[in-house]
Amino acid sequence: SSFSNYSSNKLDVVVPAEGLLTAFPNGTRASVQGTSFAAPIASGAVALALGQNPSALRRDTLKWRIKAYGTSINDYNPYYAGKLGSLLNIENFLSSLGNSAPSPARTALFVAGSLSLNASDKFFRERLELLGFKVTVVKDSSSYAAQARNKDLVLISSSVDGNSVNTKFRDVAVPVITWEDEIFDDMSIGYSVGDISNQKRLRIRNTHPLSMGYSKYDYVTVYNDSNIPSENKLAYAKVYSSAIIVAAVPSDFYNKVVFFAYEKGVALGGTHAAAKRVGMFFQNYDDLSINNYGAAFFDTAVVWATNDRYSVSNTDKTWLEAEAPSSVSGGFTWGSGSSWNISGGSYMVTPQSLGNDKDGNGNPNAKLSYKLKINNAGTYKIWLRSYGVDGDSNSFFVQVDNRAKKSFNFRQGSWYWKSVSIYLPAGEHSLNISLREAGTKLDKILITSNSNYIPSGLGSY
Repeated sequence: SSFSNYSSNKLDVVVPAEGLLTAFPNGTRASVQGTSFAAPIASGAVALALGQNPSALRRDTLKWRIKAYGTSINDYNPYYAGKLGSLLNIENFLSSLGNSAPSPARTALFVAGSLSLNASDKFFRERLELLGFKVTVVKDSSSYAAQARNKDLVLISSSVDGNSVNTKFRDVAVPVITWEDEIFDDMSIGYSVGDISNQKRLRIRNTHPLSMGYSKYDYVTVYNDSNIPSENKLAYAKVYSSAIIVAAVPSDFYNKVVFFAYEKGVALGGTHAAAKRVGMFFQNYDDLSINNYGAAFFDTAVVWATNDRYSVSNTDKTWLEAEAPSSVSGGFTWGSGSSWNISGGSYMVTPQSLGNDKDGNGNPNAKLSYKLKINNAGTYKIWLRSYGVDGDSNSFFVQVDNRAKKSFNFRQGSWYWKSVSIYLPAGEHSLNISLREAGTKLDKILITSNSNYIPSGLGSY
């Protein structure tokens, strides 16, 4: 290339820089050129190497192998011989490393209308494999709930015959993602369901991590602008008050929700979510008209549904979220869906508290237990949002690991927030919240490293 870098001290590695195909806006591809692509191509080669052989983490080893297993291009560039380095040869580089990568640790059950997957179902299966899942495909009529046992995820495609699936996977204790509108009702995650033809654009509802970081009320195009087949449709549903509403049809925002989810344990239509549930908008198409935004929403849903905890960080705060408690004992019971609706990404889902510490010794029978993973050691504030039952008494005790209990005093009258500060080393921790007072209610927990942050409201942050 006429614009190539070269050096009398010899570059280590060069890569092609003309006629490169790459992703482009609006779900298209483009042919590009430029030295800007050298770094991502080299980074991609290293990423492939680490995925293939995780033991090859030593930087000097990778650097040496990239250079040693490259291809000489001196004969093609005689006037710059010795000044260009070797051409990156990814095949030789990866072959030199061997393969010590374990087989995928996570497994998914994919329920489809046929074992001969259409183009759309092939796409989603490949997305799962790229995310590290070993995928088992079963036909809708041959599927049954026990197949979800020991799986990390169940996907139900829109290619299924709804009558062949019905309520089979409604109560499995495994996260379920579906984009078949008939299944929304059978899963008890939606009602008044249907589909919309030729709808290209969604409107983001909130700032939950499932919204991929878009601002609230952003508009996002999820289907390619050209060549949309006439049968292309969006699945939608009305959802329950406990739903995380990620996106909806702009013209009918509250009645036609097209991307929504439920935390484990929340109230659904006549039942409670045995694990996370996600309803998505892909519906009734066999081609690949979905664009990169739609694919990214799918990836985000899979990551969210299959992780028990996650963190969302920026320059000045770290949020930590846990699932419904790992254990519940004594006087705690699940509250109604509306009393602990989650609309922000930083809160633990908790049940309401209806028990008491009968002997008043601070060791009640009622207790919530959580597991936390702290990536960065530091002082964290643990916030509880509660409603007291009288004028002045300790409502809860909070204990991290086996340390001394810290008390929370909530007065009767309204819901409000209180916090305690606790230093947490990096690693796994237990968090126990003990109930002290009959009738005190608890519906939100927040943990943050931002000492200046004061939460407010039911769920936004």
